[in-house]
Amino acid sequence: LGDWQDRLESLHSLYLDYPILGKFRSSNTWYVNNDINQGVNIGTASQVASFVDTNDEQILIIWLITLTATASVVSGLQVGIQTLSMICLYLGMFLMMIILLMDDTWYIMNLYTQSLGYYFWDFFRISAYSGAFAQTDHGAAEGENPLYMNWWTIFYWGWWIAFAPFVGIFFARISKGRTVRQFLNGTMTLPIAYIFAWMSVFGGAGLKMEMLADKYGVTCESPMARSNICRVVERMRPSGYGGNPEVFCSSVTKLSCRGTTDMIFDVLYQYADLGPFLGVICLMSLILYFITSSDSGSLVDDIVSANGIPEPPIVQRIYWAFTEGAAATALLYQGRLNIDDPQAGLTALQSASICVGLPYTFLICFMCVALWRALQYETGELKWGGRQFRSSILDVGITAYGAGEGNQRCFNLQRGSMDIKRFAKF
Repeated sequence: LGDWQDRLESLHSLYLDYPILGKFRSSNTWYVNNDINQGVNIGTASQVASFVDTNDEQILIIWLITLTATASVVSGLQVGIQTLSMICLYLGMFLMMIILLMDDTWYIMNLYTQSLGYYFWDFFRISAYSGAFAQTDHGAAEGENPLYMNWWTIFYWGWWIAFAPFVGIFFARISKGRTVRQFLNGTMTLPIAYIFAWMSVFGGAGLKMEMLADKYGVTCESPMARSNICRVVERMRPSGYGGNPEVFCSSVTKLSCRGTTDMIFDVLYQYADLGPFLGVICLMSLILYFITSSDSGSLVDDIVSANGIPEPPIVQRIYWAFTEGAAATALLYQGRLNIDDPQAGLTALQSASICVGLPYTFLICFMCVALWRALQYETGELKWGGRQFRSSILDVGITAYGAGEGNQRCFNLQRGSMDIKRFAKF
């Protein structure tokens, strides 16, 4: 009872002291009927406790992932990063092939072919789509949600443009020694074909389940929006099997009634006893993909901070890996008690990414020209000379610190230097 009383007092302090809970306090009193004599409102206390515990669990997961990513980036590109990336690729292909073979393979192949045709047919139309004819604010009778463009199109424009420099540096690092043709095939052609296949398989399985739920009357009022249904497959077995109809039994879930984090597991759990096993594999894949994203990001930060050295100091790798974990923790902790909008911190980061992506839109255009010029110099089509900048605009003659190549030592930082003449000229 003493521990429970201490816990209750701690929750009460959080309830009173956090200004972000103002809206929550206005509709959820701490005491029953706002009367201290009637005792604590268990519903209010449980909401605060539940949110705090969930937030603590998420922070713990972040640091477990951060520690694993740190070990990966410290071990180097050829050991940790490459190994984890290959494991992720194999697990993803395993899940894709299992669903392709366990589900209606003929339907998924039809969907892949048709979706591919739609994509190329509508590529330019969709690329320029801005919802101008579907905005109810300007007279459209039945339009789309006006926030759709902000949620998806504009956000992902800014997100991927802001993400491009980081991805480009990582691709350049892992592709050293490759030809331009190999680079383009390995980073664009093959990945795009694989993503088309992967999304068609998983998306097709989910879309088929949603259509089956509509056909057999599975609604949001059903327990967990799910029902076990046996149905006759329309295609008949060959006459050698007696011509009897093929009956398939599985759980059918109304996916539109489920949370976004539940849908993929609902699709996997329809495959009878194999479902829980696939769910574990899927969870492992998600965790490993997070780890590979973190260690590759840390490696890029290291390379940039070490002025382009391919093998940055180990201490610096640890620093940037922990910095990423601390940033993620800060975003989660910012919404620790924002019960009305727990994703406020993440939403702010997404908005910032759109703003940062705007100037990169113009910089990338110059980078394309610079890359083309560099390739011309490399092949001998152009010769160095003429009017050009001799040094970087940010080179003021001061080097804060240096870093020796190689990872043979744990501490291979070197002292900085100062070029008096360059600094005086600056």
